[in-house]
Parts: sequence; structure tokens; C-alpha cells
Amino acid sequence: MTETIGQLNRAVSGDYRTARAALLAAERELRDAAERVAALRRALPPGPVVAADTPLTALDGTVTSLGELFDGQPTLFTYNLMFDQDWPEPCPMCAMWIDGLDPLAPHLRENTAVAVLAPAAPDRLADLARSRGWQRVPVYSTRPGDLTDQLGLRLPGGDMVPAATVYRRDGERLRVHWHGTADLTDPADPEATPYHAGDGGDSRGLDPICATWSVLDLLPQGRGDWYASHPEEAGGCCHD
Repeated sequence: MTETIGQLNRAVSGDYRTARAALLAAERELRDAAERVAALRRALPPGPVVAADTPLTALDGTVTSLGELFDGQPTLFTYNLMFDQDWPEPCPMCAMWIDGLDPLAPHLRENTAVAVLAPAAPDRLADLARSRGWQRVPVYSTRPGDLTDQLGLRLPGGDMVPAATVYRRDGERLRVHWHGTADLTDPADPEATPYHAGDGGDSRGLDPICATWSVLDLLPQGRGDWYASHPEEAGGCCHD
């Protein structure tokens, strides 16, 4: 007769059962902490205003606007892809993230509009979407506007900041409801002292919305120093 998972767990050592109980308690604390953070995020007061007519360009070259991306929804979620015009290729971590976002787009659209934005030209983004198989999530160039710079996503030296942004309608205006970066910087004070994780690891500011990291953290070997690479070659982030 096949043993159940409960029977298997009762058959292991006392040390395992004790460690597993401690882990379960921590997992429950994490769940409650995650909900406290989500509640604080939902309750944010009105954020900065962004012009609804901020121009964007679709992959086919059609000029549209940030406001039009809402498509009747009260909110718009965007992932800001690190891919500037003079880069030979996008950040592989960002591309991996969008690989996971693409199949979720139809489900997300039941609750919010969703899009990927990047400052690279539309034709380059079209080639990227085709090569990665992105078919469900719409991708737009922030050209000819300056939304990338309005969000403070360009850094000195030509690098960029990975970020996600939630916009919401406020009457005839658009507002940033939440804007988060991988390094957990303060969007109101980018010059403030940077956040340093207590364990000395990466800031992981966008990890909760990327399933890859959640799965790797379940493994006994953890995430280690693994890093997403382009299909053609392994390599560092962005445009090195």
C-alpha cells in the first residue's frame, strides 16, 4: 500500500520533524508579512501624476499613448525592460521575467491592463518579442517620449534600473500608484542611503513577482549564483 506524505513525514527522524515544524512556522509568518506589505501597497494615497498623452510606439510603428494602454481598465501594470537603443541585447534577467509574464497576460487582463515598456526602437523590440515567443503581452517602445527618464530608469554610465510600475486612473488624470525597483531604492529619494540586505545578499526587490526565484528557493541547493543567460550564450546583465 502506498504511504501518504503524512505517513512518510512521521517516519523520518525527530530532527527532521523539529526542523520542518520550525520552517512551517516561518512560512506562516512570511505569509502574514506578505499580506501586511500587500495591504500597505493597496492603501497608498494618490501618487505622482503622469500625463495620459505620454507618447509610446507599438511594435508596428503606430504611435499611441500611456492612457490608451489602459483599454478601459482602472489600472495598468508595466514591466520596464532594460533594453536601451544602443545596447546589443536586453538584460537577460528582464527577458526571463517577461518569458514568465507573457502567458499570464490573458489572466491579468481580467483585472488590469498590462504591458512591457523599453526605450529601444520598435523594430528592435519586435525582433526581440519574435525571438522570445512573446505573443500575449503587448510590448511598446517609450519613444518618442521620455517616460523612461521620467521614471528615473537610466543611470550614469549607460546602465538602467529594472523596475515595475502600477498606474491608476484618477478621473481624467493618470497617477503612479506603485513603482518598485530590484534594489528597493526610495523612489522619492534616489540619492538616499541604498538598502543592504541583512544577509549580505541581493536586494531582491522584484523577486516576489518572478516565479523563477520562488521555485529555486524551494530547492536544497537554493538559487546559488545562478543567472539567466541569453539562449545563444551565457553572460552578465544588460549590455556588458
